[in-house]
Amino acid sequence: MMAVSGTPEQLALGFRLRADATFANFVVSSENAATLHALRHWLEQTEGGIFFLFGASGSGRSHLLQAVCHNVAGQNAIYLPINDLAVSDPSLIFENLEHASLLCLDDIDLVLQDRHWCEQLFHLCNRVFASGGKLLVSAATAPAQLDCRLEDLRSRLSWGGSFRVHALGDDDRRRVLQLRARERGFDLPDDVAAYILSRYSRDLGALLQLLDTLDHHSLAQQKRITIPFVRQFIMPTD
Repeated sequence: MMAVSGTPEQLALGFRLRADATFANFVVSSENAATLHALRHWLEQTEGGIFFLFGASGSGRSHLLQAVCHNVAGQNAIYLPINDLAVSDPSLIFENLEHASLLCLDDIDLVLQDRHWCEQLFHLCNRVFASGGKLLVSAATAPAQLDCRLEDLRSRLSWGGSFRVHALGDDDRRRVLQLRARERGFDLPDDVAAYILSRYSRDLGALLQLLDTLDHHSLAQQKRITIPFVRQFIMPTD
């Protein structure tokens, strides 16, 4: 599924959703259960509006936005990773996006110190609301804490529900690693997962990249993923 489709005037954006970013493989901690329930309930509603997800980097916000787009396959859903668009002209990017049934804006806080971006986001919000579309937004902090150059935009972003996505604890990180390993066709024993978590980055994205590396090299070398094997590919970090 294309995450974005548009005209040449919209810079021919072609972001693709990650195949593994689905609800099925999002490990739901007890802290995030209420957020997931509220998000699913909002998606089921026929009326438009805004839903705001916030949480630290690596908490799974991007995963959820892409999972939503996978979940509504067949509808006109658009996913925009703002981090990849910050140097672009938002007036071109946002042209006609109010016609989408669901618009997902990821990491919106990265451009809120730019007045032009704020103004274009404000106008886009108004167009989406007027058309009855849904707007799903993610940021590192809740709307009230956003460092935003345009107060009217902050007000628009506060119109709907605001829900925190909590970072996973070590037990849940282990579950994620083992789930993704099974999806790739191999088992990640508890002792290997514990070794990785005790010696590698706490960031979930970095952990999953490491898993990709281990999978690639284990296949190339025809070796099982054991602690001695893992030791070759990691540098301890905080």
